[in-house]
Amino acid sequence: MRDTLSYMASGAYEMGKKNTRQSDRVAAANQAAGKTGYHVDARYSDANMTTYVSDADPTKIAIAHRGTDVSGKKGMRDVQSDLQFAMGIGRGYEDRFKRRQKRSEDIIKALEQEHGRVTELHMTGHSLGGGTMNYAVANSPYLQERLTSAHSFNAAANPLFYNETNVDKNTKAMLDKKVTHHRIELDPVSAGFKTKTPFGNVQTYKVEKPKKRRNFFRRMLDRDPILRAKRLTGSAVEAHMMDNFTANPTALKNV
Repeated sequence: MRDTLSYMASGAYEMGKKNTRQSDRVAAANQAAGKTGYHVDARYSDANMTTYVSDADPTKIAIAHRGTDVSGKKGMRDVQSDLQFAMGIGRGYEDRFKRRQKRSEDIIKALEQEHGRVTELHMTGHSLGGGTMNYAVANSPYLQERLTSAHSFNAAANPLFYNETNVDKNTKAMLDKKVTHHRIELDPVSAGFKTKTPFGNVQTYKVEKPKKRRNFFRRMLDRDPILRAKRLTGSAVEAHMMDNFTANPTALKNV
Protein backbone atom coordinates (compact mmCIF):
# COMPACT_ATOMS: atom_id res chain seq x y z
CA MET A 1 0.00 0.00 0.00
CA ARG A 2 3.03 2.29 0.35
CA ASP A 3 3.31 3.06 -3.34
CA THR A 4 -0.44 3.47 -3.83
CA LEU A 5 -0.67 6.01 -1.02
CA SER A 6 2.46 7.83 -2.14
CA TYR A 7 0.77 8.49 -5.49
CA MET A 8 -2.32 9.74 -3.68
CA ALA A 9 -0.23 12.03 -1.47
CA SER A 10 1.30 13.40 -4.66
CA GLY A 11 -2.17 13.86 -6.13
CA ALA A 12 -3.15 16.05 -3.19
CA TYR A 13 -0.66 18.62 -4.46
CA GLU A 14 -2.48 18.71 -7.77
CA MET A 15 -5.75 19.45 -5.98
CA GLY A 16 -4.02 22.29 -4.13
CA LYS A 17 -2.87 24.18 -7.21
CA LYS A 18 -4.04 27.77 -7.45
CA ASN A 19 -5.62 29.51 -10.44
CA THR A 20 -6.61 26.21 -12.00
CA ARG A 21 -10.10 24.96 -12.80
CA GLN A 22 -11.40 22.27 -10.48
CA SER A 23 -11.98 19.88 -13.37
CA ASP A 24 -8.33 20.22 -14.38
CA ARG A 25 -7.15 19.73 -10.80
CA VAL A 26 -9.27 16.61 -10.43
CA ALA A 27 -7.95 15.23 -13.71
CA ALA A 28 -4.37 15.88 -12.62
CA ALA A 29 -4.96 14.28 -9.22
CA ASN A 30 -6.44 11.22 -10.89
CA GLN A 31 -3.47 11.05 -13.22
CA ALA A 32 -1.09 11.26 -10.25
CA ALA A 33 -2.93 8.38 -8.59
CA GLY A 34 -2.41 6.34 -11.75
CA LYS A 35 -3.68 2.77 -11.85
CA THR A 36 -4.34 2.46 -8.13
CA GLY A 37 -7.98 1.50 -8.57
CA TYR A 38 -9.13 4.69 -6.85
CA HIS A 39 -10.52 7.97 -8.17
CA VAL A 40 -10.97 11.46 -6.73
CA ASP A 41 -14.33 12.35 -5.22
CA ALA A 42 -14.34 16.05 -6.05
CA ARG A 43 -17.19 16.80 -3.62
CA TYR A 44 -14.94 16.01 -0.67
CA SER A 45 -11.65 17.30 -2.04
CA ASP A 46 -10.11 20.76 -1.80
CA ALA A 47 -6.76 22.51 -1.49
CA ASN A 48 -6.12 20.93 1.92
CA MET A 49 -7.02 17.30 1.35
CA THR A 50 -8.09 14.93 -1.39
CA THR A 51 -10.57 12.08 -1.02
CA TYR A 52 -10.13 8.96 -3.13
CA VAL A 53 -12.82 6.31 -3.49
CA SER A 54 -12.30 2.76 -4.73
CA ASP A 55 -13.54 2.16 -8.27
CA ALA A 56 -14.96 -1.18 -7.18
CA ASP A 57 -16.38 -0.38 -3.74
CA PRO A 58 -17.41 3.10 -2.47
CA THR A 59 -16.99 1.96 1.14
CA LYS A 60 -13.22 1.79 0.58
CA ILE A 61 -11.69 5.26 0.78
CA ALA A 62 -8.38 7.05 1.16
CA ILE A 63 -7.80 10.59 2.40
CA ALA A 64 -4.62 12.45 1.47
CA HIS A 65 -3.57 15.56 3.41
CA ARG A 66 -1.69 18.07 1.26
CA GLY A 67 1.76 19.06 2.41
CA THR A 68 4.21 21.79 1.49
CA ASP A 69 3.56 23.48 -1.84
CA VAL A 70 6.85 24.26 -3.56
CA SER A 71 5.44 26.20 -6.52
CA GLY A 72 6.18 29.89 -6.86
CA LYS A 73 6.83 32.43 -4.11
CA LYS A 74 4.21 30.99 -1.79
CA GLY A 75 5.90 27.61 -2.18
CA MET A 76 9.20 28.99 -1.01
CA ARG A 77 7.55 30.44 2.09
CA ASP A 78 5.79 27.13 2.72
CA VAL A 79 9.05 25.20 2.59
CA GLN A 80 10.74 27.66 4.92
CA SER A 81 7.86 27.46 7.44
CA ASP A 82 7.73 23.67 7.23
CA LEU A 83 11.43 23.28 7.90
CA GLN A 84 11.37 25.80 10.73
CA PHE A 85 8.46 23.94 12.32
CA ALA A 86 10.22 20.58 12.08
CA MET A 87 13.32 22.02 13.70
CA GLY A 88 11.33 23.22 16.68
CA ILE A 89 11.42 26.92 15.77
CA GLY A 90 7.97 27.26 14.18
CA ARG A 91 4.63 28.03 15.79
CA GLY A 92 0.99 28.52 14.96
CA TYR A 93 0.18 25.14 13.42
CA GLU A 94 -2.30 23.87 16.00
CA ASP A 95 -5.41 25.35 14.40
CA ARG A 96 -4.58 23.90 11.00
CA PHE A 97 -4.02 20.48 12.52
CA LYS A 98 -7.35 20.58 14.34
CA ARG A 99 -9.25 21.79 11.26
CA ARG A 100 -7.86 18.97 9.17
CA GLN A 101 -8.80 16.39 11.80
CA LYS A 102 -12.39 17.62 11.82
CA ARG A 103 -12.52 17.77 8.04
CA SER A 104 -11.31 14.16 7.80
CA GLU A 105 -14.04 13.05 10.19
CA ASP A 106 -16.70 15.05 8.33
CA ILE A 107 -15.73 13.49 4.98
CA ILE A 108 -16.11 9.98 6.35
CA LYS A 109 -19.44 10.79 8.01
CA ALA A 110 -20.79 12.17 4.75
CA LEU A 111 -19.67 9.14 2.75
CA GLU A 112 -21.11 6.76 5.33
CA GLN A 113 -24.47 8.47 5.02
CA GLU A 114 -24.37 7.68 1.31
CA HIS A 115 -22.86 4.21 1.22
CA GLY A 116 -22.94 2.78 4.74
CA ARG A 117 -20.07 2.21 7.10
CA VAL A 118 -16.57 2.52 5.66
CA THR A 119 -14.96 -0.91 5.29
CA GLU A 120 -11.47 0.37 4.51
CA LEU A 121 -9.92 3.70 5.46
CA HIS A 122 -6.42 4.59 4.35
CA MET A 123 -4.78 7.91 5.18
CA THR A 124 -1.66 9.56 3.84
CA GLY A 125 0.26 12.81 3.57
CA HIS A 126 3.66 14.23 2.79
CA SER A 127 5.61 16.79 4.79
CA LEU A 128 3.22 19.05 6.70
CA GLY A 129 0.40 16.87 5.34
CA GLY A 130 1.95 13.85 6.99
CA GLY A 131 2.08 15.83 10.22
CA THR A 132 -1.60 16.78 10.07
CA MET A 133 -2.55 13.22 9.15
CA ASN A 134 -0.63 11.84 12.14
CA TYR A 135 -2.25 14.42 14.40
CA ALA A 136 -5.73 13.42 13.18
CA VAL A 137 -5.04 9.72 13.71
CA ALA A 138 -3.63 10.33 17.19
CA ASN A 139 -6.49 12.52 18.38
CA SER A 140 -9.59 11.01 16.78
CA PRO A 141 -11.10 7.80 18.19
CA TYR A 142 -13.54 8.04 15.26
CA LEU A 143 -10.70 7.73 12.75
CA GLN A 144 -8.85 5.13 14.82
CA GLU A 145 -11.93 2.89 14.88
CA ARG A 146 -12.12 2.86 11.07
CA LEU A 147 -8.45 3.05 10.14
CA THR A 148 -7.04 0.28 7.97
CA SER A 149 -3.64 1.80 7.27
CA ALA A 150 -1.81 5.13 7.33
CA HIS A 151 1.40 5.95 5.50
CA SER A 152 3.19 9.28 5.93
CA PHE A 153 6.08 10.46 3.76
CA ASN A 154 8.79 12.69 5.23
CA ALA A 155 6.16 13.84 7.72
CA ALA A 156 6.75 16.90 9.87
CA ALA A 157 7.93 15.58 13.24
CA ASN A 158 8.48 18.47 15.61
CA PRO A 159 9.72 17.32 19.05
CA LEU A 160 7.85 20.27 20.60
CA PHE A 161 4.57 18.90 19.24
CA TYR A 162 4.84 15.35 20.59
CA ASN A 163 2.45 16.02 23.45
CA GLU A 164 -0.27 16.48 20.82
CA THR A 165 0.38 13.09 19.22
CA ASN A 166 1.03 10.99 22.30
CA VAL A 167 -1.45 8.14 22.72
CA ASP A 168 -2.18 5.68 25.49
CA LYS A 169 -0.60 2.23 25.61
CA ASN A 170 -3.52 0.36 24.03
CA THR A 171 -3.98 2.89 21.24
CA LYS A 172 -0.28 2.81 20.50
CA ALA A 173 -0.32 -0.99 20.24
CA MET A 174 -3.18 -0.76 17.74
CA LEU A 175 -1.64 2.04 15.68
CA ASP A 176 1.75 0.36 15.62
CA LYS A 177 0.15 -2.32 13.44
CA LYS A 178 -1.39 0.16 11.01
CA VAL A 179 0.84 3.22 10.70
CA THR A 180 4.17 3.55 8.88
CA HIS A 181 6.26 6.70 8.65
CA HIS A 182 8.41 6.61 5.52
CA ARG A 183 11.37 8.97 5.38
CA ILE A 184 14.45 9.65 3.28
CA GLU A 185 17.66 9.39 5.27
CA LEU A 186 18.81 13.02 4.96
CA ASP A 187 15.37 14.61 5.30
CA PRO A 188 15.40 17.25 8.08
CA VAL A 189 11.62 17.62 8.36
CA SER A 190 11.03 14.05 9.54
CA ALA A 191 14.27 13.84 11.55
CA GLY A 192 12.28 13.97 14.79
CA PHE A 193 11.27 10.35 14.21
CA LYS A 194 14.89 9.34 14.83
CA THR A 195 14.62 10.32 18.48
CA LYS A 196 10.97 9.66 19.26
CA THR A 197 8.05 7.99 17.50
CA PRO A 198 4.75 8.45 19.35
CA PHE A 199 3.16 5.56 17.42
CA GLY A 200 3.66 3.53 14.27
CA ASN A 201 6.82 2.24 12.66
CA VAL A 202 9.55 4.22 10.91
CA GLN A 203 11.03 3.06 7.61
CA THR A 204 14.08 4.98 6.41
CA TYR A 205 15.44 4.87 2.86
CA LYS A 206 18.41 5.97 0.83
CA VAL A 207 17.82 7.36 -2.63
CA GLU A 208 20.30 6.23 -5.26
CA LYS A 209 20.04 9.26 -7.50
CA PRO A 210 18.16 12.18 -5.91
CA LYS A 211 17.00 14.87 -8.32
CA LYS A 212 18.95 18.11 -8.32
CA ARG A 213 17.07 21.32 -7.67
CA ARG A 214 19.98 23.43 -6.51
CA ASN A 215 18.79 26.74 -7.91
CA PHE A 216 15.47 26.68 -6.04
CA PHE A 217 16.98 25.57 -2.76
CA ARG A 218 19.95 27.89 -2.95
CA ARG A 219 17.56 30.83 -3.35
CA MET A 220 15.41 29.58 -0.48
CA LEU A 221 18.32 29.09 1.91
CA ASP A 222 19.88 32.41 0.93
CA ARG A 223 16.64 34.19 1.81
CA ASP A 224 16.11 32.48 5.16
CA PRO A 225 18.67 33.45 7.81
CA ILE A 226 17.14 31.04 10.34
CA LEU A 227 17.59 28.00 8.13
CA ARG A 228 20.99 29.24 7.02
CA ALA A 229 22.02 29.54 10.67
CA LYS A 230 20.96 25.92 11.14
CA ARG A 231 23.45 24.97 8.41
CA LEU A 232 20.73 23.32 6.34
CA THR A 233 22.09 22.09 3.01
CA GLY A 234 20.52 21.86 -0.41
CA SER A 235 20.97 18.07 -0.35
CA ALA A 236 18.99 17.81 2.87
CA VAL A 237 16.11 19.80 1.42
CA GLU A 238 16.18 17.76 -1.79
CA ALA A 239 15.76 14.65 0.33
CA HIS A 240 12.48 16.09 1.58
CA MET A 241 10.73 16.18 -1.80
CA MET A 242 7.74 13.94 -2.52
CA ASP A 243 9.01 12.71 -5.86
CA ASN A 244 11.71 10.74 -4.07
CA PHE A 245 8.90 8.27 -3.33
CA THR A 246 6.97 8.42 -6.60
CA ALA A 247 9.46 8.96 -9.44
CA ASN A 248 11.17 5.59 -9.05
CA PRO A 249 10.02 3.57 -6.02
CA THR A 250 12.36 0.70 -6.88
CA ALA A 251 15.30 3.05 -6.30
CA LEU A 252 14.43 3.32 -2.61
CA LYS A 253 16.85 1.27 -0.54
CA ASN A 254 16.12 0.39 3.08
CA VAL A 255 18.62 1.74 5.58
